Amino acid sequence: MAATVHYKVGDSVREIGGQDGVITGIRRPMGYMECHIKTTKGSDIIRFKHELKKISNESRILKLHTTQNPTLPPEVVEELNKPEEEFFSHTPKRKFIAIEDNDVEAFIENSANQNTQKKTKSNMTILFSFISSTMPDEEHKIEHFSPEKLNAILSKFFITITKENGESYEPGSLRGFFQSFQRFLKRKQYPCNIMNDPAFQQTRDALAAKQKVLKSDGKGNVPNKASSLSDREVEQIYDAGQIGTHHPEAIINGLWWYNTTHFGLRGITAHRNMRWGDVILKTDPFGEEYLEYNERATKTRTGPNTANIRQVPPRAWATPAAPDRCPVELFKEYSARRPSHCSGADDPFYIATTTVKEPTPESTWFRAQPIGKRKIGAIMKTMALKSGLQGSKRITNHSARKTMIQKLVSNDVPPTHIVQISGHKNLNSLNAYSSITQEQHRNISKLISYQTPSNQVSTEIAKTQTQVRPAQHTVSSADLENLTGDDIDKDIKSIFSGNLNNCTITININKTQETTHSISVSQQNK
Repeated sequence: MAATVHYKVGDSVREIGGQDGVITGIRRPMGYMECHIKTTKGSDIIRFKHELKKISNESRILKLHTTQNPTLPPEVVEELNKPEEEFFSHTPKRKFIAIEDNDVEAFIENSANQNTQKKTKSNMTILFSFISSTMPDEEHKIEHFSPEKLNAILSKFFITITKENGESYEPGSLRGFFQSFQRFLKRKQYPCNIMNDPAFQQTRDALAAKQKVLKSDGKGNVPNKASSLSDREVEQIYDAGQIGTHHPEAIINGLWWYNTTHFGLRGITAHRNMRWGDVILKTDPFGEEYLEYNERATKTRTGPNTANIRQVPPRAWATPAAPDRCPVELFKEYSARRPSHCSGADDPFYIATTTVKEPTPESTWFRAQPIGKRKIGAIMKTMALKSGLQGSKRITNHSARKTMIQKLVSNDVPPTHIVQISGHKNLNSLNAYSSITQEQHRNISKLISYQTPSNQVSTEIAKTQTQVRPAQHTVSSADLENLTGDDIDKDIKSIFSGNLNNCTITININKTQETTHSISVSQQNK
C-alpha cells in the first residue's frame, strides 16, 4: 500500500509529465484537493493532488542552479535535471515502525539491567514505607521534594533503617540503598545528585557514620560470599560423573562449567541469553580445534560504548590427551544430540533435557525448550551436593568463576591476561579473587607455629619455592687446562642465566694444583 502524501503551502512539487513549481494555495472544492502552483517558469497553474509529486527543495535548487549556469557541460546538466524517480527507483524504501511517546520510555527501561531494576524498585518501596510511617501526611513523590527536605528524610532513613525482623543491614547493603535512590532520582530528572551535591552532605555523613557503627558491631565481613573450589574438589565433581558426555545432565553441567571457566560468563542472565550461534567450532593454524565465543551484552559491557569489547575473543581449546575434560568433545556431543529444528543460530544455547531418568544412547536426550532460570541458577550447587562436597563452604554458581580466577592467580598468570579471560574491565577487580587457598593457609599457620624445618610443612613449602633445573653448561677436566681467565668468567656468567633468589653461591675451579680460581656470587631477588 502506497504511503499517503500530505501537501501544504510552500511545498515543492512536480506536475506529472510537466513542470516544477511551489504550492501557493490549496482549496478543496467538492472534497478534492486543488493546488495552486507557481511554476519555475513563472506561470500559474491549478492541479489536483493526484496529478502532482512532491520533490525536495534541494532538487529544485539544483535545477534552478543549472539553468542559471549555462557554462556547465551538457551531460552534467542533463544528469542533474533527471527526475527524482530515476535517481531513487532502485533504492529500497525504508520501513519504520510507528511508536508512541510512552513506547520510547518503555524501550529504555526494558533495555536496562533487570536485576538492577528489581533492586531499585525494592529499595524505593522500603523508602516509601519509611516516609509513610514517619510522615503519614507526606506524598511519596520524592522527586518533588526540595533538596533540604529530601536531605533530612534520607539522613534519618540511613540512621534508623532495619530489616523487617529488626536486624541491621550490612554496610554494603546501605550503600546499595543510596545508589538505588540516586538511580531513581536521575530517571525522574531530579536537579541534584545526592552522591556529590553539597546539599546532601548530611545524608552522606549519616550513611558513613552508620556504616562505621555497623562495622564495629561485626557487620561487613561478607559472610555469604561464594567460595572457590580446590583442585581436589574439582576432581571430586568429575569423579562423581557430574561433567561428561555420558548423560544429558552431565553435558549441560559441563557446558555451563566450560562457558564459565573458559569464556568468563557470569550470573544467570549471561548464560540464559546465550544463543546456539554464539559458540563456533574452529581450527587454529596448528590443526588444533577450539571453541570461540561471540560475547553479547554483559554486566560490564552493556553496549553503549561500541569500542568496549574484549581485545581477544574467549576461546577454549581441545584436550585430546584428556578427552573426559575436553570442552570441544562435549560441544560436539551436544551438537549431535540437539534437535535439528532447534539448532539455528538464534535458538537458545541451553535446552531442556529429557524427562527420562536414565536415557539410552539411542534415545532423545534434549527437548526444543530453553532451560529455566532456576535450573541454571542452581547448577553449581546441585553438582556439589551430588558430588558429596560438604563443609562450611558456600558453593554457588559464582564459585566456578572464582575457581577459575583463583587458579590463574595462584599460578602467577599476569592480571592483564586474566582479565581477558574473566571479562573484567578493571584490573583492581581481581583483588576480590586474589586470596590464599585453604591449603596454603593451613601450611602458613603450621609454619607460624614454629614447626621444625625438617617436618612435612617445610618440605611442602620448599617444593613450591624451589625448581631444580638440569645443568645447562658443563666443562670437562681436560678442557680446564686450556681455559684462560676470560674463558672462565664467560663460562661462569652462562651458569647464572636463570633466576636466583635469596642465595649465595661459591664456585671453586682448580686449573692446577698451584692456582685456584674462586668466585663468590650473591644475588638477591633477581
